[in-house]
Amino acid sequence: MGNGDYKGAYSIRKKDVGYVDFDFKQFRKYYDTYGGISNTLPTLSNSSLSRDLFLDIGHIGFEAGITMPDLPNVSVYYDHDYKIGSKSMLNWNQVRMGAAGTRKNISPSWEEIDETVDTFGIKGDYTEKGYHFTGDQRFEIARWKTRGYEVRLNSGSATASDYGQRRQDQVQETNVMTTTLGADKWYLSDKVYASSAYRFEHLKNQDRQNIQAFFGNGTPDLASLNKPDGSAHNQQDLNSWVMNLMVSPWNWLSGTGGLKAEVKGRDAESYYPTDTAATLGVIDDTGKTNTDSNTYSLAESIGLRFKAIPRTVVYSDLSFEQSQNHLIVNRVGIPGAGAATASDTQSRDAIINEPVITWATGADFQPLRFINLTSQVRLREKAMDFSDRFRIRPVQGQVFLEKLHTKNIEFTQRATVHLSSWAQTSFRYLFDDTDYTTRAVYEREDEKANMLSNTFIYDVSVFPLSNLSMTGSFSERHDATKTVAAADPEFKIPTFTSNFYTWMFSTDYQPHDKVHLDGTLSYTVANNYHNYIDANPPDTIYYGADYNQLGLTVGCKWDLTKDLSVTPQYGFQRYMPGENSGIGAAYDAQILSLSVTATWG
Repeated sequence: MGNGDYKGAYSIRKKDVGYVDFDFKQFRKYYDTYGGISNTLPTLSNSSLSRDLFLDIGHIGFEAGITMPDLPNVSVYYDHDYKIGSKSMLNWNQVRMGAAGTRKNISPSWEEIDETVDTFGIKGDYTEKGYHFTGDQRFEIARWKTRGYEVRLNSGSATASDYGQRRQDQVQETNVMTTTLGADKWYLSDKVYASSAYRFEHLKNQDRQNIQAFFGNGTPDLASLNKPDGSAHNQQDLNSWVMNLMVSPWNWLSGTGGLKAEVKGRDAESYYPTDTAATLGVIDDTGKTNTDSNTYSLAESIGLRFKAIPRTVVYSDLSFEQSQNHLIVNRVGIPGAGAATASDTQSRDAIINEPVITWATGADFQPLRFINLTSQVRLREKAMDFSDRFRIRPVQGQVFLEKLHTKNIEFTQRATVHLSSWAQTSFRYLFDDTDYTTRAVYEREDEKANMLSNTFIYDVSVFPLSNLSMTGSFSERHDATKTVAAADPEFKIPTFTSNFYTWMFSTDYQPHDKVHLDGTLSYTVANNYHNYIDANPPDTIYYGADYNQLGLTVGCKWDLTKDLSVTPQYGFQRYMPGENSGIGAAYDAQILSLSVTATWG
């Protein structure tokens, strides 16, 4: 967050007549300007861009409606969302020492973004004899224009061909039309509730891109990957229907059930020209891809809530989903100045089955008046299996995958103790473990990856005065990500760890009926520098998070009159990277904000 943060809202309402609402907000988001780190490059070991990277992200909304008795509620609305600026990218380019020196892909890259989304529509609802009907007709136009820069750096060479830049321009427009209709009603003295809805969506998308490479003196790099005037066109239709039922025969027992059916069809066509010939602007060959995808999904869910045990609520939810996608991909090479690329001839006719099962169960238990315990376990398993009916040269894109399975288990536990009328304490534990199993074409064995997280949070809140509250907390989090590269016999990429500890104190004080003060202080320590690769000691690569971070926020709300209030706020953030991170000095940010709220009428 930084300069250019604004927020406001305006509303006019009259009971049984209608309303007009207007709101806007904008904030700035900054991005890292550094690339990768390599200790074997003494002068370019940690390159940074000579510019700030940030996006201004904003929203403007308007809605007007009528709410007259005995008439349907109808409103029209318009939203404008935008992003403009630049952000960092992870597809780093090459850094090199001299004409024949060590090469490392650590040069920072970035892209300029100009994105807008305009949404407008009409919606309404009406109740007749207990039946509640809703409808929404929405149109959305999204425009996206980007230019990406990947710079090739060199230290120790004056030859223009040892430097360079790869630039990617992309222009995209997407039009979406969505129709949503729904109905719901209570039955049997509000013991049964039923609802149903239908949604239709039509999407059209077109995308054009141009990729060019240049030497350091600005002349075209014809030996690199040049993709001029590539294009893609997509069209998708979605039909979705849902039905939900809730039954409460007794106060101590309730059940829910749901059913969802969905049909989605997508057609796509793309052209990918290549220009690496001696004459710039002459297309060597073009890869053309046609994709036809039809997906059929069915989902079911059931849930129970049991409250017959004193001071206890027990619940369980189970859901299933069956999805089958018939995917046809045909890619051919079209000759230009040269022959068509042989690898462009690819085809696949596959059936992709994606069954999903999710089960969650938990309880809320109050063994004593001042103690509350809550627990929940959630299991989720998703499989994606490809059954090929026909396949030729499966080497890239959506043609190569054969298997993708994920298994996830989550557990949460919370205990809250009310020590007295002016103090309470709580402890929370969160566990999250996800296994990934994949296999691509030509692989004989499955590849495995894992993400594991353990979080412990302890806090104490005291209320020594009726107008003063204070909370102190400590959290400890252990995150570990192990990729398939960990099994590589040559590199043995270690598990990435992001273990950190956070201390936080917050207070809220109201010295006067019209004055409200608050503040928050936090400090985070992440010390994982020992997690690295040192197969080549001079080129040690650190894979763990290593930093300290300080945060301070103080604010005041002052009610000048019954209808007017001001809220000034000051914030300070300091990020201190570890000595092995290679980032350099600490980064400070100071934030000043002022909010004014006024009410008329």
